[in-house]
Parts: sequence; structure tokens; C-alpha cells
Amino acid sequence: MMGKAFIPVPNEHLRGLAKVNQGMAAFMRKRDPQRIATLDQDATVVAGAKRDA
Repeated sequence: MMGKAFIPVPNEHLRGLAKVNQGMAAFMRKRDPQRIATLDQDATVVAGAKRDA
């Protein structure tokens, strides 16, 4: 799958992440209102050799 983008099926963890992002955005809007905002998110998966890594 290297080099190909995919959209994961939403699960409880992704829904939780969405709630966290909504909370952070609401906090920032309240603290420092702006007309335009850009949210950049990146994810990197790093293979680990340990079972509990």
C-alpha cells in the first residue's frame, strides 16, 4: 500500500479524534476569532519491532 492514499472507515477512535478537533477549533475561535482558518493534518505510520510498541 506504499505511496497510495486511503480513507479509513470511521470507527469510534476516528469519531473521538473528530470531537477533539472540533473542541480545539471551538476553543481557538472563542479565544482569537478569525475569518479564515487552515487545518493541516499529517499522519505517519512507523513500523515497530516490539510487540508493545
